[in-house]
Amino acid sequence: QPDTPEDARTYRLDKNNNLALTLGGPIVRDKVWFFASYESINSEFTPIGSPTTRDWEGINYLGKITWQAGPSWRIIGKYSDTPTDIANDDASRFLAEEATTFQKQGTAIYTADLNGVLSDSLMWNVRGGSYDSVLDAYPQHGDLEPISHTNGVTGLTTGNNPNQQYSERYRTELGTNLTWFVDHFGGSHEFKTGAERDAGNRGT
Repeated sequence: QPDTPEDARTYRLDKNNNLALTLGGPIVRDKVWFFASYESINSEFTPIGSPTTRDWEGINYLGKITWQAGPSWRIIGKYSDTPTDIANDDASRFLAEEATTFQKQGTAIYTADLNGVLSDSLMWNVRGGSYDSVLDAYPQHGDLEPISHTNGVTGLTTGNNPNQQYSERYRTELGTNLTWFVDHFGGSHEFKTGAERDAGNRGT
């Protein structure tokens, strides 16, 4: 039975290295705390029969600051990102060495929260944030000029990779809500009201 593109999913894992670190603690006793995490990911695998190896190199990191501004008020700021480079992202026996894709991606997220206890029965929350995601894919060798050719009989693509895209997604959000706790009317109840606004765009 002849090989098909679906058969290219079979692969050999060559390397898988992960390094993770976390650190947290007080900056100002009983007032300000921090938390940070870092993860490095490096994996390589070669699909059976592929002339190239898919090489994933990424970093995941997060930072968080919590400030107890008063007995009833807390402010939290957080930032995270996932920058990643993937060489020969679509490595396969059906893609010649000059026809693979390099992919660059990442998602940065910023958030800030304000939490307040207004009374024994009222709690107020305000949250704002932004989301910025990038995904660029282009020929591994970086040259957009060569023409891509796919053999209809063998399924082999040569010359160049036909996938060339550059995209960015951006979104901001702002929201607030008020929660009212009631211990009447035959039991404990929670009523919540709020408003939220999202705005975003996508560029390619």
